[in-house]
Amino acid sequence: MKIFSEMRLKLREAKGPTITVQVKGLKGNLRKYDEERMSDGDFGIGGLLGIDEDSAEYVKYGRDTVSYQFPDFNAE
Repeated sequence: MKIFSEMRLKLREAKGPTITVQVKGLKGNLRKYDEERMSDGDFGIGGLLGIDEDSAEYVKYGRDTVSYQFPDFNAE
């Protein structure tokens, strides 16, 4: 949990309209991971980190990355 707390702090300090999260060492597909978790009623990777996925204008998945683009970024 310490790592998630540190990441949330960094996200609050972030400047700019895009947040990209990389999961190193992932053995699989991040999009499928998110879809499986959300179909079970759980949070996706963004939700675990405190990112408001619903207000993201655009979400782009790579193999081990996910990028959230916000039209009006506000860390609060």
